[in-house]
Amino acid sequence: MRGRLTAFTFLLALLCPVWAAAGEPPYGFATAAARGDVQLLQRMLAENPDADLTGPIGRRALLHAAAVGNAAVVKTLLEHGADANTRARDPVARTPLMLAAAEGHLPVIDTLLSRQAKLELKDRGGRTALAWATLQGRTAAVELLLDHGADVDTRDNGKVTPLLLAVGRADDATMRILIARGADLEAESQQNRMTPLLLAIERGDVGTATYLLNQGARADGRNGEGLTPLMSAAGHGHAEIIASLLAHGTDVNARQKDGWSPLMYAAAGKDANVTKILLEKGADVNATNAQGTVALLLAAQGGDPLQVEALLAAGAPADFTDARGFTPLMVAAWNGHKHTMDVLLRHGADVNSRDRGGKDALIWAARGGAQDVVDLLIGKGADPNTRDAAGRTPLIYAAMEGKLLVAERLVEGGADPSVKDAEALTAKDWAEQRGWDAVVDFLRQGGKK
Repeated sequence: MRGRLTAFTFLLALLCPVWAAAGEPPYGFATAAARGDVQLLQRMLAENPDADLTGPIGRRALLHAAAVGNAAVVKTLLEHGADANTRARDPVARTPLMLAAAEGHLPVIDTLLSRQAKLELKDRGGRTALAWATLQGRTAAVELLLDHGADVDTRDNGKVTPLLLAVGRADDATMRILIARGADLEAESQQNRMTPLLLAIERGDVGTATYLLNQGARADGRNGEGLTPLMSAAGHGHAEIIASLLAHGTDVNARQKDGWSPLMYAAAGKDANVTKILLEKGADVNATNAQGTVALLLAAQGGDPLQVEALLAAGAPADFTDARGFTPLMVAAWNGHKHTMDVLLRHGADVNSRDRGGKDALIWAARGGAQDVVDLLIGKGADPNTRDAAGRTPLIYAAMEGKLLVAERLVEGGADPSVKDAEALTAKDWAEQRGWDAVVDFLRQGGKK
């Protein structure tokens, strides 16, 4: 008997996977519902008019029928008392209408709505039937739900609207329908502070971005962080979108709350072409942000010599210093960008400039550990025995960082291994403290290989 029951349960699992997964063996009418046998279902219900269609079995029957698109079964169950707004007992808790919308079952949607299914119910993620239809790209279902009065700007728990979902999926057809029905073009998500236009820009979707602009999306709109579309496009290097934004009158010198400009975003994004476009349109090459940083410093940090060249040609001073006293040459040296340094030096950058801590480009190069950069600076006249405010030389910093090859280059260039810092420690002392044995051995021999 036990074996027969097991086989029976297995058979029902094949016929009714929804119920089987729920761990509840279905009864006869539920099996008929799952198979779509409307006549059998009606006969069973006629014989058992007291069947509880609001209980677990009825609930699962309706949810399953809605998901697979069996409008006749859905209608029969509703006529016999099934709850049109029942919810699945899973982490999402979707209703029959949400399931039908997600699968694009138009007759089921019509049937449910004619039987008091609620349009604006939300699942545990805050998504309505319209959101589910949009998320799954069910354009016809989106239209039908809107025809029935669905809120076009409904928001989920993350403040994401259907339009944001459509743009994120690159679903052009659904996007156009939502916009035609009055979707808010400036709606902003909670987590990433994305508007539809900002989302299209981030994805590099030129067509969608242009369409949104033509439909009235603000070229100078700002999200909650003060980010404009032009800043985003500049940071992502989307030249075509930038052209469209400029054609719609965006401000090339707009500033974020912290002072960042589109040109700064372009410089940080390492796109020389975008930088040139913005400069040609009048971007202020010397604008500073709240940290006292300019576009040239950001470009030097990124190490794009073409971008640095463009900024210098537009009037950026090669020896600009920020609030910390950092110059573009120091930043490039620290990051090991030799070719960028070549450009800066050719434009007159001072190899001996010092930051607020007394460090020059050679000290920063020694800390960064780029041998070719150290060679370049020494060749341009940098003092290998220069000291910062703590009395430390480039060689001491190379020893502290365990940069053996840099230490060798410095000694070859005239660095004195016996120099002591303000703590009376030599380069060898620091290497010993930090456990750089190879550097210790080199310096113990007086810097001789």
